[in-house]
Amino acid sequence: MATLECTVSSPTKPVKWFCDNKELKPTDRVKFVSDGPVRKLVISEVHLTDEKPYTCVFETARTTANLFVEEEPVRFTNKPEDYTVTEIPSTATFECEISKDVPITWMKDGKPIQPGDKFQFIDDGPIHLLDIFDINGSDEGDYTVTVKDLTATATLFVKVPPKYTLEERYRTTLIIHKNTTMLLPVTFSGWPTPKPTWTFSKKPIPQSRKPKQEDTDSMTILSIPHVDKPDSGPYTLTLENIHGKTVVTIDVVVADVPGPPSTPKVSDVTRESVILLWNPPADDGGSPVTGYTVERKQPDKPKWTKVNKEPVEEPTLKVSDLIKDHDYEFRVIAENKFGLGEPSKPTKPVKATDPYKPPGPPSKPECSEIYENSITVTWKPPKEDGGAPVNNYIVEYRLAEVSGWTKANPDTPLVDLTFPVTSLIEDQEYVFRVTAENVAGPGKPSLPSQPEKTKKRIVKEPPTIEDLPNLTVLSGSPVKYTCKVTGMPEPTVKWFRYDKEIVESRKYTTTYKNQTATLTIPVAYLDDKGEYNCVASNEVGTVKSTATLEIEAAPSLEYDDKLSDAKVKVSTTLKIPIKYTGFPQPTLEWTRNDKPLKATDRITIELQEYFTIVTLKETTTEETGIYKLVATNKHGSKTATFNIRVMGPPEKPTGPLTVTDVQRTTILIEWKPPVDNGGSKLISYIIEMQETTSTIWNRVEKLLPNITTYNIRTLKEETRYFFRVFAENKYGLSEPLEMPEPVCTLKKPEDKPSATKPLPPRDVQVPEVTDTSATITWTPPESDGGSEITVYIVEKRVTTKKKWTKVTTVDSHKLTCTATKLLLDEDYFFRISAQNIVGISEPAETESPVTPKRKREKPGTPEPPLRIIDISYESVRLEWNPPKSDGGLPLTSYHVEYREISEEKWTTIEKVKPSIRTYTVQKLRPQHEYYFRVFAENVEGLSAPLTSDIVKTPKEEKAEPFISSYTVHSIVQHDEYFFNLTYASDELEEY
Repeated sequence: MATLECTVSSPTKPVKWFCDNKELKPTDRVKFVSDGPVRKLVISEVHLTDEKPYTCVFETARTTANLFVEEEPVRFTNKPEDYTVTEIPSTATFECEISKDVPITWMKDGKPIQPGDKFQFIDDGPIHLLDIFDINGSDEGDYTVTVKDLTATATLFVKVPPKYTLEERYRTTLIIHKNTTMLLPVTFSGWPTPKPTWTFSKKPIPQSRKPKQEDTDSMTILSIPHVDKPDSGPYTLTLENIHGKTVVTIDVVVADVPGPPSTPKVSDVTRESVILLWNPPADDGGSPVTGYTVERKQPDKPKWTKVNKEPVEEPTLKVSDLIKDHDYEFRVIAENKFGLGEPSKPTKPVKATDPYKPPGPPSKPECSEIYENSITVTWKPPKEDGGAPVNNYIVEYRLAEVSGWTKANPDTPLVDLTFPVTSLIEDQEYVFRVTAENVAGPGKPSLPSQPEKTKKRIVKEPPTIEDLPNLTVLSGSPVKYTCKVTGMPEPTVKWFRYDKEIVESRKYTTTYKNQTATLTIPVAYLDDKGEYNCVASNEVGTVKSTATLEIEAAPSLEYDDKLSDAKVKVSTTLKIPIKYTGFPQPTLEWTRNDKPLKATDRITIELQEYFTIVTLKETTTEETGIYKLVATNKHGSKTATFNIRVMGPPEKPTGPLTVTDVQRTTILIEWKPPVDNGGSKLISYIIEMQETTSTIWNRVEKLLPNITTYNIRTLKEETRYFFRVFAENKYGLSEPLEMPEPVCTLKKPEDKPSATKPLPPRDVQVPEVTDTSATITWTPPESDGGSEITVYIVEKRVTTKKKWTKVTTVDSHKLTCTATKLLLDEDYFFRISAQNIVGISEPAETESPVTPKRKREKPGTPEPPLRIIDISYESVRLEWNPPKSDGGLPLTSYHVEYREISEEKWTTIEKVKPSIRTYTVQKLRPQHEYYFRVFAENVEGLSAPLTSDIVKTPKEEKAEPFISSYTVHSIVQHDEYFFNLTYASDELEEY
């Protein structure tokens, strides 16, 4: 509690109390006490911000006193403790507790920490938490919390044993084609970074196989070119660091085309076909056999002909289209996913001939269903089929008194044991006979039937129905099906949609008149499409006609209207579900602000049959926009529009934070509104200040959002301050806009007579210019006008314009300034003015314009490493990265040099174009050690070199003998021939 007390001349007259020229009013914390002539101002629960001058006004008299507040000492009641992480990425939390609620600062390895995606501060009164997210090895270190002049430190240890991740296809046996390059990628984690080591069958991989291992901090890739079957086996990766070791094995099979199948076996030989059967190859090449190709040829001809157009999966095939009494040989070729293998041995010659004879006679025919123009004949099959199935019966008839026979089925093969003979004459006697036929031809006819006379009978006819047409109509159109229906007695007609009978209603109308049946749908919609059946029935039988109805329609969209204009808070999830219809099925296109919407980690687009959903996860203001879905088919298009606004805290005010006036106890600052208000109107700006000798920020004022300038009062004389400004909307505070350098209040002027403005500064120079900045220097004016200079004002002007623009204000003890954000190749003038308590001097201007240009110098060293990507006994292939800096000029070339380790002189091999960053050094000696280096060059000269480690060429390998090509020819007996043999080998060997 603080009490300010004064005595006045009247015990009854009131007084007024003021603070910062504002009249005080009584509150729960501020009380006014009158005790006779004594007047008291009592402040309870005193804060640091109460340290101000207070004035008591009595009539025309006033008195002022300063209230000084001493802060209570601060101490740690709970310090942060060391934390160990054993898995990455991970999360850690440091916690401390302080004896009172005061601001703190967190630092890592002595550098301040800023909150963001990596670090989050949680302050709950005297308890303070530091959350660290997505921890990796670089986060290991000392974390210090600072409060006033107290500090406490805890250490984050990252001790992560190796852990690997393997793609699904490498978890089972990996099949690789012979003569291709094998790639085995494995991602891993761990800290310190694990060392990867590859082995083959528990032994180092032979260098003769030319293995190449490429490692990063999180991945290792083993590659072996031109793999062969000896490369099949287990490849083991060992990952090890000081915290542990893990091992993973990948089984590899190097596959090739399959071997030859067994010689085919021939069976079921006829004059037109044979059946082949064979066994699969003993060696499938390491990959399952996918099919077989069969070939044939005649023994006296050299050319083989493919039998089957597509490979057969089973080891058997019926070969047709053979020529009777011709000899054939057959062979089989197996195939897997790598190609065709060697053919099998051919079969012995096989003659295409029939093993059958004609069948015997059927039984004596019997007659039934006798009408005026037809008689149905029935018989039994022959007792002997000749060794082949009967494939036809020939039915014949004649008048009983006539000897000549007539075929009843001359053009139609018949396999049934009954046949109606038609076109007979009424009231005549007929006899019938039947002959059986197989692949060998017709056999002997049966005995004639008993004579039967044709006669008229009453006939009942089963229903017949005309085929219904398939229809396609547009939604909303009428549909009418019509078909002719006959039968005796007259059939009953019913209509069905699929298996459900259609009932007469407003939706459906059916009729059946004059042997015509109709179904009418006055208005058809999408859900009316499907299968429609007309079924006719009488006592003789039932028939059905089926047709399909397709309904087409323009697209339509159904969705929640609330989403048409939706506001969403940042860091939430929004789903936009839409049901769509139309036929043919519409194509869908999502856009945002008229540009195609693409799926990302936070945006998903689901497309299902007649349903689509867009999901926005962890929304930010970047997702604000007009989202559209356009559904299109040949009948039109439909668009749904959604105005999505993502609301959150605003961006920080637009800089710079400018100081426009400085006095002894006041500083006037100015800023601009933020570019993005977070989707919600601003409600205030909050100004904070900090003395350079303190780590505490104090609130100055909370302003209305239309105010972007403020005069900060009651400052200390000759004191340096930092200021910062926050923007605020209903969703929270922005990041602060801070000034890069402190500003100092003025010193109280001494009583000097006749002070004037200072003279202009002298000797304005621009000693350094880059592509975006210029450094200006000057010397103080000859006279400060009798009053100490407080600041220098720096301004710039483009030569094509008359207006000067303020760059910054510089404290009087500084005589240099760097102007940034200049435009490349633009001409500028700069001028400097001096200011004292009386005013601003005339400016001193640069004599000539200054032009920002890129600095011209030699290029930087090519970025390491200098990689060895291939090596043989006589050559090494190099690969390198471009330099980070080209020296401000285009590169003109790279220089490649080498030397043997035993020599000092470098040999220049080649200058290559700047677009080429790989080169093969030739004519090296086997089993020698070399250094290689690469320079970058521009017109200013050569960079420093990038040099390789020691590289040793391998021993020269002996070439295996091989025959490169040969040709098969026919030769004539007793003629003389010469042959040329081309070989490649260190030594000629005999075969």
